[in-house]
Amino acid sequence: MTTPVFDLLTAKLAPADGGAGAAPATLQDGTLTFSTQASDSPTAERPGSTEPKKHEFGDTKHRRVLYHPVAGTRFGEYFPSRLAEGDAGARTVRGAAVEHSVPSSARPTAPRVLYCVPTLSLETVEGPPGTVVRRRRGGGIRVFLQRPWFSSGDGELLGVVLGPAAGAGTPAPNAPEVTLMGRDPVHRSAEVLPPTVSTFTNAVRHAEGVTPATPTQPPTVTVVGFTPQFDAEGDRWFCDLDLDTGDTCLPFIRLALVRYQPNSIPGAEISPVVVTDLVRTLPDRELRVKLDDMPTVSVTGPSYDPSDSPPPRVTATVQRRNDAVTDEDLAWVTLHDTTVTLTSIDAASTRTPSYIGQVPLPEGARRDRLRLLVMETDGIPPDAGTPPTTPGPVVYCDTVPLDGDHRRRDHHDGRDHDGRDHRRGDHDRRH
Repeated sequence: MTTPVFDLLTAKLAPADGGAGAAPATLQDGTLTFSTQASDSPTAERPGSTEPKKHEFGDTKHRRVLYHPVAGTRFGEYFPSRLAEGDAGARTVRGAAVEHSVPSSARPTAPRVLYCVPTLSLETVEGPPGTVVRRRRGGGIRVFLQRPWFSSGDGELLGVVLGPAAGAGTPAPNAPEVTLMGRDPVHRSAEVLPPTVSTFTNAVRHAEGVTPATPTQPPTVTVVGFTPQFDAEGDRWFCDLDLDTGDTCLPFIRLALVRYQPNSIPGAEISPVVVTDLVRTLPDRELRVKLDDMPTVSVTGPSYDPSDSPPPRVTATVQRRNDAVTDEDLAWVTLHDTTVTLTSIDAASTRTPSYIGQVPLPEGARRDRLRLLVMETDGIPPDAGTPPTTPGPVVYCDTVPLDGDHRRRDHHDGRDHDGRDHRRGDHDRRH
């Protein structure tokens, strides 16, 4: 049987008994003949084949590779010259790309931790008419890391290692390489539970039953992962961890950190553990200021029982702006005899007490030049020889303009008080 080919030649199907070693195609007297047995036989030699048998990358890192299938012809030289010498794409068919994940086959290297600091965010929320409502979200930790990153390839995360879950009051796991959280021994606050996956509210991934890099107890652990970000100004990486610490006030946290590669062969997911120094997360606070002739101030949030330790000292102070000073922070001067100590009637009966008080304003003062400075300091017993009026560490501090213009920029943390973060993060893949 013959059929036209490109209106120039005719093709003829060779007999099935063409025999081994038959030529793939022959051109004789204007007839192009193909041998299907020669081309389809498993024993037929294909010296021009470019089909990859194995794709070697030369390392153990994880990669995501896009493969594009391209089909062509082995008989290109037999095509008319206008096709054989033209665009090679005219004789090929390109298929849809398929992504293939190449897993990491070796454990990542241990992370190089610089230090950890507590983090917070401030936001202004809608309140009753004439009332300013400000909220501070604590419970955050920022972990700074040295370069480089991605020792195990694409998709490497910072992992927090957790031990087995346990109830309140259960002793800490007998494992030096898991994350621990404990209550401040100086104060009596809410019970602290061992951290679990749900404790870390912004984790992007977690895995259970992971084998540690070194023989420890327990034999398997749980890992929660966080996406690192690059700090171009500091030439370093960092990760923000958001924790739900409940009503616990100022807990101590010791992190057990690893590099975590979810795309690994079994047993190679995490690096050796690096244990950080203790860090304390800050408690949430809600500040309400009713802008009357005599402003009413209240501060609410998790605290400790003041029955057997000095209570926190929460104060509200009037400050006035000095127009001769151009610096936004240094222009405010504290007015003498305007500090009011806020009091609480439920500090001993609830984990989230409210401290309330009224602040008288100086007569004749312009409110557009006044603001309230609200501060909470920890009630730690002073050392011998220290005056009892010396304030403890600052737990909370915020300012509220008395003219009602509370949507201002905070120059210390780069955030607006409406909760929007205006800091630019460099999220590229530099390491």
